[in-house]
Amino acid sequence: MLKINVYISRLALIGAALVGNAAVAGDIQPPPSIIGSLTAGFGHACAVQRYLATDQTWQEHVLCWGDNSFGELGSRTGDASTNYVQPVPTVVGPILKNPMQGPAGTVTQLAAGDGFTCALKTDGTVWCWGDDSYGEIGIDPFPNNAHDPAVAAMSWPSYASIPMPQRIHINQTANPIVRITAGSSFACAVDSAGAVFCWGDNSNDELQQPNNKWAYSATPFTMGHLTTPVTQIAAGKDFVCALDSNANGNDGAFWCWGNGQHGSLGDANPNEVGNVYIPVRGAIPLLGHGVTGAQLIATYHSACLLDTTGTDWCWGDNSYGELGVGVPLPDFATSTPTKASTTIAFTSIWGGSEAQTDCATASSGLYCTGYSSDDLFDRIPMFDPSRWISQFVATPTQVANGGDFSCAVTMVTHHPIGGALWTTQNVVCWGNDMYGQLGNALPVGSTAGWRTLQTVL
Repeated sequence: MLKINVYISRLALIGAALVGNAAVAGDIQPPPSIIGSLTAGFGHACAVQRYLATDQTWQEHVLCWGDNSFGELGSRTGDASTNYVQPVPTVVGPILKNPMQGPAGTVTQLAAGDGFTCALKTDGTVWCWGDDSYGEIGIDPFPNNAHDPAVAAMSWPSYASIPMPQRIHINQTANPIVRITAGSSFACAVDSAGAVFCWGDNSNDELQQPNNKWAYSATPFTMGHLTTPVTQIAAGKDFVCALDSNANGNDGAFWCWGNGQHGSLGDANPNEVGNVYIPVRGAIPLLGHGVTGAQLIATYHSACLLDTTGTDWCWGDNSYGELGVGVPLPDFATSTPTKASTTIAFTSIWGGSEAQTDCATASSGLYCTGYSSDDLFDRIPMFDPSRWISQFVATPTQVANGGDFSCAVTMVTHHPIGGALWTTQNVVCWGNDMYGQLGNALPVGSTAGWRTLQTVL
């Protein structure tokens, strides 16, 4: 992670949807474009784009841009002279094997970590590509404590970097996967019955296995220590949190496991500084007593839960103001879920396992708090909930936070002279562009677009 040595925190209001609605003579309506899913890893981002082709059939692509050092863009794109950076969207290899049935598409969710990406398809299968150093792609890179020739044959640009999407063979037969999440070097999935499966790095007990027995696993483990069905799951760098179903006797609690060193498990235990493979229950007072969890997210070393009243509760590392509590905390972290210092009723929250930024949307726009270098937040060393960024004019429908950048899905309304209004969905990014993650085709390492929204799709 890129870090700075001073405490930077701010709560920046961003109203969302890119300004792009001027009347233009001769403005011709292109095919409708829909962004199905958006994700961001450490130095790359991906989106599912669907559009109506001229033959009136729906087409779909998974597109990725940014760092491709481990094949995380799903293509053999780039070379050593540019550090394998791809600053424009590139199409991921053939994972779309089912014909599209209208605009709903065949890829329902994307999840990105540090150097790898996963996709969930409508048939309930999961496919991953990129860095396989810990089995993130579902292939054991060291079956006999040595390089495997079969893995080497698939690898690019280096061993255990696999750009071709690989199916994850999850140990379940009857229930399709309905949700996925990615940590830095591991991933998890939830099936339709609420069971959880994780694979990849287990250095901090992310797979609910003692790390002195399992350093990693390319084969998904069933998270057997969860005793109630799960509806939502969110992975941070090296920990996982899951939300109860709030039905059939469950009370809507959240449970976390993995690295508790930064308070990331949210159980209000100040002495929990090691790894925990048996899930601990989160400590939000009213959760399960008239208030339920609506959405759960995780970032690098922190997590947040949005409850049904619109209150955002966060816990974990607050070194850069990630928790939105308005003030520094003792040791810059807390394991006790704490309310964001605002009266705004949020409707959605957005994180990312490689990010030290949390974002939340409300009817009034998009608010973000946490780490910033030279982006839209202007390095404000304080929380300022009244600060509005005029580059946005409406609320985005999706937000994805990466290592030191963010992307959002915006609605753009066009006013052609003499024609009817029409809208399309775009992807815009802002922040650090060291790895081409803003998708703006500028030279590698350019800072020209850091402080303005960059249109990617």
